[in-house]
Amino acid sequence: MKIAVTGHTGAIGSEICKLLDDVKGFSRSNGYDIRTDRDRILMEADDCDVFINLANSEYAATDMLIELFDEWKDERKQIINIGSAIADYYDMRLDLASYAAQKAALKQVAKMLNHQKTTCEVRYLSFGYIDTPRMREKYPEATDRMSTEEAARIICSLISNT
Repeated sequence: MKIAVTGHTGAIGSEICKLLDDVKGFSRSNGYDIRTDRDRILMEADDCDVFINLANSEYAATDMLIELFDEWKDERKQIINIGSAIADYYDMRLDLASYAAQKAALKQVAKMLNHQKTTCEVRYLSFGYIDTPRMREKYPEATDRMSTEEAARIICSLISNT
């Protein structure tokens, strides 16, 4: 089974790559930006069975989901979207409002596509606090962080034999 992962060099993405065998990774560090290289990513991921939509850059993850679903909707493939619990927060910090809106958009589109009668399976998963350097910096008061390894194991457990 071939698996594509955006954000594969990030904290969670790198842990996913440790757990899986046949991974195609797409990250800025290896020349793929989901905002500007979407067509190239979709073309190179076409032979994959699973697409893990992990990278975030403005609304690019949502746009990627829509385009990928349109291409894969009649195939026995799976798209796993990684959101954030911030998509459901109502009393958040103003400086995170844009990020929350982006994640909320991804969540809503994934839910809508999940209800379509197609062969392609769309999943959406969000976590609370993950123990990454960025989270430790933004939320130093949070002590109940999930490890990146545990998040990766949960994501990988969603992969089905398509």
